[in-house]
Amino acid sequence: MQWYLCALTALLLATGCKKTTCECPPKTDDPKMEYTELNDKAVGFNSSYSLDLNKDGEADFSFSTLLVGDPVLRRDYRQYYIVSKFYTNCLVNGNEETPVLQKGDKIGSLPPEGFHWYNASHVVIAQKIIEENGTSWSGNWKQVAHAYQPVSILKGDKTYYGWIELSFDMQSEKIILHRAAVAKDPNVEVKAGG
Repeated sequence: MQWYLCALTALLLATGCKKTTCECPPKTDDPKMEYTELNDKAVGFNSSYSLDLNKDGEADFSFSTLLVGDPVLRRDYRQYYIVSKFYTNCLVNGNEETPVLQKGDKIGSLPPEGFHWYNASHVVIAQKIIEENGTSWSGNWKQVAHAYQPVSILKGDKTYYGWIELSFDMQSEKIILHRAAVAKDPNVEVKAGG
């Protein structure tokens, strides 16, 4: 009988002590971020919206619109743009365009080829071209859904990288602001959407 109990105990111990895999979240080296929920804020023509990403009480970036007339070419432009301030930056290329980043793209001191960090910038992300014989659209962001605008904020000699998630709806002619984030630690590379 004692032999039977020892065998049963050994069997229970052997079957009960299986090694299992941990369902713990993977460890990452991603920097801590300060997130701002923008709740799909719509910026339509003739309106604007400002963001304070680092929560210091001052607007860091603005989204706005402008009507520009060209009497020579006999056309109007409804422009939708992002504005950075003196201590905030957008990535801009030689054509005055800003890149459209996808989730996971890196944002840091080494920008995509052809782009540079510029402060006090006023960059058209999309524009409606209105002519006598019809309309058309131009701009990197004209048909974008849930993409990322890279940004950076300067404080002294430190740079804080971040992103703004946005869409552009050509049907309703609106910029849709979803959410934004900026790194809590300076001079560290971040991932769009991370």
